[in-house]
Amino acid sequence: MQAIRTKVIPVTNTKPTRIKAECARGSLMFSTTHLTVEVGSDDAHRQAATALCQRFIAEDEKQYGPNAGGLWATRFVTGTLPDGSKAHVFI
Repeated sequence: MQAIRTKVIPVTNTKPTRIKAECARGSLMFSTTHLTVEVGSDDAHRQAATALCQRFIAEDEKQYGPNAGGLWATRFVTGTLPDGSKAHVFI
């Protein structure tokens, strides 16, 4: 299993603030327009990590059949790294 790291990507001239969720398997940019909570909160980062897990579950089920993505549905805990990004570790 892999840990997921999330970090805030600041607003630019052409794009709104986003959260990037990444791990060894891949990454996902999560638009803050999809968030139901404040951008800097742990809940916002958990939503982005969960969205990445949902993508992996869908990919695994498409390739290997129903219930193949079960490992990505495991609960995780969230902590803050020294650079301010968040780490999501499966338990």
